[in-house]
Amino acid sequence: MNGNLLSLDDYQSRFPQYSEILQDFSSQLADSFRQVRRLGRYRLEKIVGRGAFGLVWKAWDEELQRTVALKLPRKKSLSAVERKRFSREARSAARLSHPGIVSIHDFEEIDGTLVLVTEFVEGSTLREWTRHHEVDFSKAASICRDLAIALHAAHQQSVIHRDLKPNNVLVTDDDQLRITDFGLAKRSDVESTIAVTGAIMGTFAYMSPEQADGKASTVDGRADIYSLGVILYELLTNRVPFKGNSCQEMISQILHTEPVPPHKWNASIPRDLETICLKSLSKLPGDRYDTADELAEDLQRFIEGKPITARRLSLHEKLWRWAKRNRLLSASLLTTCVLLLSSSTAMIVMHDDGKWQVNVQTEPPGARILVYPRDPVSGEPDSSIEYEADGTTPTDLRLAPGEYYVVAILEGTPRFQQVFRKVPPRGAEIPIGSTKNRFWNKIDAETIDWPEIIIPPQSVLDGMVRVKGNQIDIPDLYVSTTAFTNHDYIKIRPGTSPNKPPRQSPLEDRYYPEGQDLAIHFAEEAGGRLMTVHEFEHIVRSLPLHPELQNFLARGTEWTATQASPQQIKTSAVALALNPEFRKPDFIGLIVSRDKVTSKVDGKMQNKQTYEYSVNTAIRYGKQSPIGFRLIRSATAPVLKEKQPANQ
Repeated sequence: MNGNLLSLDDYQSRFPQYSEILQDFSSQLADSFRQVRRLGRYRLEKIVGRGAFGLVWKAWDEELQRTVALKLPRKKSLSAVERKRFSREARSAARLSHPGIVSIHDFEEIDGTLVLVTEFVEGSTLREWTRHHEVDFSKAASICRDLAIALHAAHQQSVIHRDLKPNNVLVTDDDQLRITDFGLAKRSDVESTIAVTGAIMGTFAYMSPEQADGKASTVDGRADIYSLGVILYELLTNRVPFKGNSCQEMISQILHTEPVPPHKWNASIPRDLETICLKSLSKLPGDRYDTADELAEDLQRFIEGKPITARRLSLHEKLWRWAKRNRLLSASLLTTCVLLLSSSTAMIVMHDDGKWQVNVQTEPPGARILVYPRDPVSGEPDSSIEYEADGTTPTDLRLAPGEYYVVAILEGTPRFQQVFRKVPPRGAEIPIGSTKNRFWNKIDAETIDWPEIIIPPQSVLDGMVRVKGNQIDIPDLYVSTTAFTNHDYIKIRPGTSPNKPPRQSPLEDRYYPEGQDLAIHFAEEAGGRLMTVHEFEHIVRSLPLHPELQNFLARGTEWTATQASPQQIKTSAVALALNPEFRKPDFIGLIVSRDKVTSKVDGKMQNKQTYEYSVNTAIRYGKQSPIGFRLIRSATAPVLKEKQPANQ
């Protein structure tokens, strides 16, 4: 289309069957094209990144005739604190001039919107780059050396990043590294007015102990050295040092648990490189490198095969440092040891972390298993935390109690399946007649079985339409053109026949399961899953491009996989009608309701009807008003990393 943007009239002429829907959204779309596609002298081309605070656009500066990156806050109207944070990033980044740091061009306010203009870097994030490139030990060291050199340049200007992670490192097309997004940056030569004592700032997996302890306003450059140590650890082992099912668990591990030495994951990791990594990950800032430049020099010594300056801590030093961090616990243990010695009693302390060994089986066997915890509020998968089982199915892994999103991938084939599973708390009774996403079977005091995961053939995609994702947090999706019907129910329940129809008839009508869990269960049996509310809204926005989904907004109500948030429950008439102990996401889910709206002009009914939808709450269990569901599938499975051999 030669780079030209289509007007709303163009879309209506190309997709006449969606004329009514487009008219219904015309105001919103027009505002979007006016406000999003152009901002002052900048023509916005596409979203290339998202942060917690803002969107990053690739844009064309028509005045200076150059491609730039624009960071825009998500909200047009910002609070005083948010404006200070945004302007602080501009001031911090503006001081920096280094080939390893993305340069800032301008910071201005256009039509009431704060805009941060930086150079545009063609390439990918370090996270994306490592998925498609093999990183040997020398390359891992050189990557972290280059990042340490760039960090040292920022620290020399009294600027601390405080949120260094692979997604904030860009790799250019010629493999040069550039640090970006100083959204949490702090000037160390002035008092911060944003990061107050007690505030936790940064991304958990890469956060230093002093940040996790709420001391964000007092951190120095050694916090960035810790984050760089996490990146090095991940490059060496394909995993971050600490993972948890909740923020509290992550913070506890960062503050109190020593990382597993990298050679335990891969015995071939050089001892010196492991020493550099673990020194950078020291709990106490004083035990890390004093400056990023010292870290860069030690990494260069390793690359050149020279002796490094870092040394491993002795057992005595490790115990002394642990005791300093855990004064109360160490005093208690000392008292206990004295009592044990005085009574000449030997005791073996068994550590029970509350986790289960979970057996996983698939049909067919031989699948790799990825597991993601479900957010306890929304019920949606948390892709920032990933567990991978060793080998292929049948296999097992240790998991804490909670709900999980599980992906089974048949290597060497396009086949995979995505399901929900549960790990029970200790002492729970085996559920009877439960759905697959809730059922488990206790084998012994430490082990449970999950229901077998059936990986469907590719024919499950027949009759589904591929909808392009947003390249940020929604993948490409396959969407069923119709809601799940009684006929579909018969296909997954061979014992049911037209002579013994399901609960509703005729067969071409929608099938209404008794609750959200049964909808999840039947969707899995049919080879798909339920969509989330976020995915539903994305599909609605994509409808003009997909005539095959013309019935997507037809009248009716369908389950999503999303649970109601506490705020939604507070305002839900459905929830308020329940006893207080049931007013929580475990019992309240989200549905999407569509209806026809007949328009009036001068008091007269018009023939044209449009569709609208709303997101509402519903009780997740039991009989209620008819609520159906629709099958979707992700178009591709998550990218599997090559697993390193573990040290036995």
